[in-house]
Amino acid sequence: MTASDSAGYSGLSRSLLRTGSSIDPLSAGRRRASASLLDEVDMPIGARVLALSKDRENLRRKRIGWFLLAAACGWWLAMVSGAVGQDPAFKVMPVNPDFDTRPSTEEGRDRRLEQERKQRYSERMRLVNEVLAGRASLDENRAAFDQWFQEVAFPMMAQATDAELSTISESREQLFKQINAAADPAAVTHLVRDLAFPTFRDIAQEDYHPAARVNAVAIVSRLDIRPGKQREVAPEPLPEALPLLLQWYQDGTLPEYVRVSSLYGIERHCAIDGQRTDGRWDEALRLQVFAALLPALGAAPEGRSAEVDYWSKRLACRALGGQRESGNNGEVATAIKGVVLDGTLPAMVRCEAAIAYGKMRFADPAQAQARDVAIEVAKLAAEAARDELDYVTAQEADLKWVESFRTFAGSSSGMMGSGGMMGSGGMMGPSGAGGPGMPSSAGGGGGSASLPGGGPGAPGGPAGMGPSGMGPSGMGSGGMGSSFGFSGPRGAVQESTRLPVWRFRLSQRRLMTVAYYLQNAMKPEGAPNGGLLALGASAPEVAEIGKALDALMKAAEVGADKKDELDLNETLKTYRTGVASAADAIEKLIPAEAAPEGTDPASGEAAPTGTDVFDM
Repeated sequence: MTASDSAGYSGLSRSLLRTGSSIDPLSAGRRRASASLLDEVDMPIGARVLALSKDRENLRRKRIGWFLLAAACGWWLAMVSGAVGQDPAFKVMPVNPDFDTRPSTEEGRDRRLEQERKQRYSERMRLVNEVLAGRASLDENRAAFDQWFQEVAFPMMAQATDAELSTISESREQLFKQINAAADPAAVTHLVRDLAFPTFRDIAQEDYHPAARVNAVAIVSRLDIRPGKQREVAPEPLPEALPLLLQWYQDGTLPEYVRVSSLYGIERHCAIDGQRTDGRWDEALRLQVFAALLPALGAAPEGRSAEVDYWSKRLACRALGGQRESGNNGEVATAIKGVVLDGTLPAMVRCEAAIAYGKMRFADPAQAQARDVAIEVAKLAAEAARDELDYVTAQEADLKWVESFRTFAGSSSGMMGSGGMMGSGGMMGPSGAGGPGMPSSAGGGGGSASLPGGGPGAPGGPAGMGPSGMGPSGMGSGGMGSSFGFSGPRGAVQESTRLPVWRFRLSQRRLMTVAYYLQNAMKPEGAPNGGLLALGASAPEVAEIGKALDALMKAAEVGADKKDELDLNETLKTYRTGVASAADAIEKLIPAEAAPEGTDPASGEAAPTGTDVFDM
């Protein structure tokens, strides 16, 4: 990436995330020391946006939508920091001054001229909308129509300052609002094919600001010569767009944010074509798409970051699943299945692959090997459930540790107990060790060995019983010292088992998201005759796995419909019990040879694996 690519990013994440509504909910998951199910790409932006989610319908929404592109692009460009303001290294498309209504900070500006420009702006926009609606002739107003888009609307999306980039998403959506509301097919075709496509093709390929380039890719990806009308009319994507998107994705000289963004457009074209019953792509174009996407499912190219590889694999799986073709020789199905079975990949990549596999069409269902994939789906679900139970437990332990630390650290000095063997493994007191103790025993400090994360006590003194006494190194809260180093009753720690609601919701949403994705792998929404349940109808365990996933989702949803009146203690108890029971049931369906790593095949319970480590 050049210096110009990495400059001026600060405004982009705000502008693209402004309308982002579909965010990967596992993107900010914690890590485990071993290969964790939720070992996801670290995406703080995704985590912050996730926290704004209000109800479970946001997790169950079928429409992935194009705002996911905005979120992912915001993630990529927020990864690097850059200069704020105009960067002379970026190209800028000039706006016709007669219609330039951007706020001016110049002293002595002529407000009368500004008002005239605003009036011309409104009048021209009104004329353009009349042409698109068919109430004014395109032929008679072509010059004014073209001027508006080429000199005003499009240049406003090819600027490089934070202020201008902050409105780029609104400008993009305004363009598609005009296209989708148009009633004159000739005007739409002219706007899409003759004006928008060549303009945004050039912006994406040339040295404009990264925000402008990503925005241009998004626009090219969505251009339709026949816009969709709700459920009545399917969209007809611009045919010239797909070859260009494939070219961009395969062009190693382009910045990664352009290449990954193009995958969203490829996925859209694949999904639309995959739902058609006639007029589908010819074989040559389909093979071209397969040739471009299948390499993304293998090892990452040298120099590609984990984040880019993550999104490349997810979107390639989604695109190939949208096509619903297993390949002439089953090569697509084989590659997708390999992703599902690869335990080293992030969970959401494997979930995406499982959904894609369930959408595949096989001439002979016996060739689908749906049982193998369904078992892997069960493993993913069980691991997700266990991970979230571990997460909640670890969060509670952390809160107890913090509360204990506050109790001891905030205590005043008190009377020491009589000399003797000091407590083992305790927290150090605020002023060091207490009286001398037995040789090689842990010193004072008053911590409890049961508290997680407690540091070792100070070393013991010489052999023999030492005298007791008053001093600044006394135990916390003035309590009487005990022979085990715990504080006395007056300094006792109140047990805390209550999590902040948002931490519970975060765990709940992660688990619901995994369960939702895997349910879609078993039976895709909108495809009643597809999914692993249909492909594996002859294998009874596939149906059992489907039922177990439904039970897991039901357990994960506890309290999801409650907000202010939520009783967290009772909800958390029910959540733990239900999720653990569902995980047990799922693990019993996993053959011993396919049991998750670290699981006892005989009992289905997790074997001891050491301490789990979580990112906070």
